[in-house]
Amino acid sequence: MTLDGIKKTLTFSEKTYLSSQDVVNELNSLLSASFGAGRVDLSLNNDSVTLSSKNSILSISLTETAENNPTGILDFGGYATNRLDLVSALASSGFSSSPASDPDTGIAFKINGVSFSFSSDDSVSKIMNGINSSSAGIKVSYSQLEDKFTLVSDDTGVASSVSFEDTAGSLMNSMFGTGVLKSGTDAVIKLNMYGSSEPSDQITVTRSTNAFDLNGSTVKLLGKAAGDTAENISIGLNYDVDSIADKISSFISDYNELLGSLTTLTSEKVYKDYDPLTDDEKEKLSENEIKTWTEQAKSGTLRNDTYLTSIETDLRSSIYSTISGLGSLSSIGITTGLYSEKGKLYIDKDKLRAALSKDAEGTLEMFTKESDISYSLYSTPEQQETRFNENGVLSRISDIIKKNLSNVGKKGALITLVGSPDSSYNAETEYSKRINALDTKIDFMEEKLTSEEDRYWRQFTTMESATAKMNSQSSYITQLFSSNKN
Repeated sequence: MTLDGIKKTLTFSEKTYLSSQDVVNELNSLLSASFGAGRVDLSLNNDSVTLSSKNSILSISLTETAENNPTGILDFGGYATNRLDLVSALASSGFSSSPASDPDTGIAFKINGVSFSFSSDDSVSKIMNGINSSSAGIKVSYSQLEDKFTLVSDDTGVASSVSFEDTAGSLMNSMFGTGVLKSGTDAVIKLNMYGSSEPSDQITVTRSTNAFDLNGSTVKLLGKAAGDTAENISIGLNYDVDSIADKISSFISDYNELLGSLTTLTSEKVYKDYDPLTDDEKEKLSENEIKTWTEQAKSGTLRNDTYLTSIETDLRSSIYSTISGLGSLSSIGITTGLYSEKGKLYIDKDKLRAALSKDAEGTLEMFTKESDISYSLYSTPEQQETRFNENGVLSRISDIIKKNLSNVGKKGALITLVGSPDSSYNAETEYSKRINALDTKIDFMEEKLTSEEDRYWRQFTTMESATAKMNSQSSYITQLFSSNKN
């Protein structure tokens, strides 16, 4: 027998039991010795023994090694429990009477107007899952501790409701019987804002849920005052230091990744012996050889690029420079590494958390503060300097992005140089102008080459003609001398 998870083996004495009362007395002694007096209620009614245990989970079963089967005396079929079996068919689930009026037709019912039908072979668990996944807008659950079912509406507040009825069989009656139906109510909260005790400053808030927004913060009601007496509750808000520290760490990680990508491009080695391959050269190499060669040829293309190095410098300055009225990031544990690491940032998490615990708002302002001077690509140098000094880190980096990538109004530096990935190629960018100039120069050089080739061909033809003429004259003179000798 198992009571609330504690399993005990009950062994009847080897003797002859002359009456049902003898069995009850023996079993009472065994139960008291195993679980304590009064833990299990044992009663005898017309030679039927009933075991029950209020608010406890009780089950009885045969041991695998039992030589003498007691089911002849305790007619329980080898296993019995005072709780429902949610995975067996309805007929054997443990209801006091079968919920199915006709095994052939099964059961049917409605909840909030939604119809359900199940076979008598279906389990309670399957029926509950069907209800919970339906559009009835309710959730049904079973408490093994209390041995009862509960229906709860998905809606909250005074407008919520639950209705159910059996249309075939009696499952709803078996599950809920004449249980108490509690209507939903709205949550009513009286707030005295800003610590005022004046009745005129009191605000009554009515909500259909136990969670509501209060000036940007979510308040969740977990209970109510005892009785009808109002209970004063003070609400204070604190920053989640660990969560903020994690977000700052994530930002620093992203910053390091961005800066690392830029420094890699601007410091790549140039391989002067690796010129771009011609088509003829590619035909003589394998794909891997072509790939390796091309990577070497492209390496260093952006080495010391003016635009990218300027962005690097601006990013580093956005971190290093003091923020007016707040100080520098080093004061909250964010510092740079070695010079060779080219501006990589490190975080002293203990120092950062200490700063957040002491002054979370001031610490966050180092990142979120924004100058009263609006950003503009047309700002004067003095305005730009003032805005930079007053801005927090995030606003500074935002300005750097706008300065280089703005595609509205005055174009950013990189947009002016190479254009935007989401715009079609045009001849207005600086690089496209350079490419067009090179194309024009190539066309000119090709024309000049063709002209030079034509000139050399003309000279060659003239020289060849003169050579042929001279050879002819030489042959004539030779023949002439030969004739005179004869």
